[in-house]
Amino acid sequence: NLGIVIHTSAKVTEITDKAVRFEKNGQEQQIETEKVLMAVGRIPRLEGIDCKRLGIKVDRGAIVTDSALRTSLPNVYAIGDVNGKVMLAHTASMEGIIAAENICGHQTEMDYDRIPSAIYIQPEIASVGLTEAAARLKYGDVKVGRFPLMANGKAKVAGEERGLVKVITEPQYGEIVGVHLYCIHATDMIGEAVVAMKLEATAEEVAMSIHPHPTVSEAIHEAMHGAGGKAIHFI
Repeated sequence: NLGIVIHTSAKVTEITDKAVRFEKNGQEQQIETEKVLMAVGRIPRLEGIDCKRLGIKVDRGAIVTDSALRTSLPNVYAIGDVNGKVMLAHTASMEGIIAAENICGHQTEMDYDRIPSAIYIQPEIASVGLTEAAARLKYGDVKVGRFPLMANGKAKVAGEERGLVKVITEPQYGEIVGVHLYCIHATDMIGEAVVAMKLEATAEEVAMSIHPHPTVSEAIHEAMHGAGGKAIHFI
């Protein structure tokens, strides 16, 4: 228990010199605090681009693009935060590649379903694909594999045993549809999950791929075993 309380669906109404006041479920509440971190997200920045005069379609402050990164003008492409899709640096880099491929005559589409996200706290958080709730809505009876970092040798040696690895697979083939990491090195290890999902791998295929010992990445290996109903070091 880290002693952290998360209030979802809450609207901040006032920040004073000693408290944050917010509304939740129609009730006013407040939390006394010494410091406040404001993290309200980003918006597209279109200064210097006269979209109306150019005839470029804009929706809610973002340039509208298709899966090839084309705008409403067939010879104009838009990548990065200006299109308001997934406002991350690695997304913009891939969008640039996809746009260049299409400009050069290749028919290539951007895949927004397998973009990893990373949160740089301690331990780190990283994820790709669907949450368990979203996967159940889409696929029904999904399989979920979990593995706690307290059972990972390298995490113990590093002195950071907090965390969990979670793998979600769809029921027909066992294909991986979501991976969520809360652990040391999470933002480095999520790349393995992205590659596996890009190749439409199953949990069994990753579980049968040898991972080096001792490493934190073994936690992914163990969770894949668990998703396939063959957990080894944790039930």
